[in-house]
Amino acid sequence: MRQALNEMLREGVIYKAHGRGTFVSDQRPFRDVSTLEGLSEALSAQGHSVTNRLQSFRLVSADAHLALQLKVPEGTVVAELARVRLITMIPVSYEVTFCSQEIGEHLLSAELKSRDILVILEQDFGVLISHADMQLKAVAATTEIAELLQLPVHEPLMRIHRTVVSTDGAPLLYEQLFLHGEHLDYHMRVERSRH
Repeated sequence: MRQALNEMLREGVIYKAHGRGTFVSDQRPFRDVSTLEGLSEALSAQGHSVTNRLQSFRLVSADAHLALQLKVPEGTVVAELARVRLITMIPVSYEVTFCSQEIGEHLLSAELKSRDILVILEQDFGVLISHADMQLKAVAATTEIAELLQLPVHEPLMRIHRTVVSTDGAPLLYEQLFLHGEHLDYHMRVERSRH
């Protein structure tokens, strides 16, 4: 019986809500990572509710790597926001976002609990987003991330480094996304180039 339940959990037929029990899933949520959209945008169309839990907000001095990603001088003060993203109250990702101090402070006063940062940038700032440059890598969950996502330490995660760029070529955000596939599938379509 336990093996059957674990298999259904892996396949997304059922899901566990910490402290609430086990429930039957309507449809296993998925995210198309080949499209630049926020998690709420992607999943609301599938009937899933996404909430964001702000873990921390602080101002930091941009090191060489961060300065390169945001195209600012090293030492520039930038905002760092860390959030846990939840689907039906189940943590599915831990995300650290770096941006200008101005954008960061505005994000704090925006409805960050229920809105995607990309949507806030477009609707509140009138920014036109062009694209994002992304790097994907498999990593093991650190103690901190495992605790936040309610996972065992060293559980496999997909880490995405993403730089979101406006239509004028300016980097708006640099993000480190840590995603777990237990409760969310990731889809991507790639086209074959013709030479």
